[in-house]
Amino acid sequence: MGLANEFARYLKLNAIDAQMLSEHPQQRDALFAELQAHPDIKPSFWPHATVGADLPPERYDEYLAQVNAAIEQLSPPS
Repeated sequence: MGLANEFARYLKLNAIDAQMLSEHPQQRDALFAELQAHPDIKPSFWPHATVGADLPPERYDEYLAQVNAAIEQLSPPS
């Protein structure tokens, strides 16, 4: 899958999450409180938030593999 397709997939997942959180404010607030209790968790899926702003293009696949593994682990079965 190309970089643009991967990015579009991440944006779609983010939009789904945002919609679900907006529909369930009490659950959203509980999740945010849990995240804030763990400052080591990064607030964003953007590469600069996890691997730094100077990630060379040849390491994009490495970053995407980490993101995809985390999505797979945290996503419910479809």
